[in-house]
Amino acid sequence: MKVCKSCSHTVENNANRCTFCGGKLAEITDKNTPVYLISATGFEADRIVAALEDSGIPCFKKSKVISNHPNPMGMENGLCEVMVPYSAFDDALTVCRGIGAGVSEAEMAEEIPVSEEEAEAMPEQEEEMSESKKRVVRILSAIAFIIIVALVIYGTDFITGWIKGLFS
Repeated sequence: MKVCKSCSHTVENNANRCTFCGGKLAEITDKNTPVYLISATGFEADRIVAALEDSGIPCFKKSKVISNHPNPMGMENGLCEVMVPYSAFDDALTVCRGIGAGVSEAEMAEEIPVSEEEAEAMPEQEEEMSESKKRVVRILSAIAFIIIVALVIYGTDFITGWIKGLFS
């Protein structure tokens, strides 16, 4: 595994340049080399650091300013990059996935093993609609919307006419 000298991202051994910033790569020789884990702002960064520390994984935040505008709340404007030693990288990723940090719901669903009984109980995944079906659904939805609006207008007109008739 290699680490980028400028952004500290880990990269596969066969890469010549960092795939994130294009920087020069160096072989990881020391297992305590700090490597990039995840970027987060404010509370999320604190939550990730707390979870890592609770798991006994050493880490630190490195501020990355993305705006020069002053913040009225006195907080940092920008991202914090959470860094961990290379030796703890895999464990730190597991902790982040465990708390749902930096992982989409789809990725989390892929990570959770499902037994055969649970798989049978789950509903079937629906297929993606073709473009022609999507177009028909959009047209029918627009027509239904127009009909509903017309019914509301005519219904309101009918009710107000009926109420006027009561007082005439």
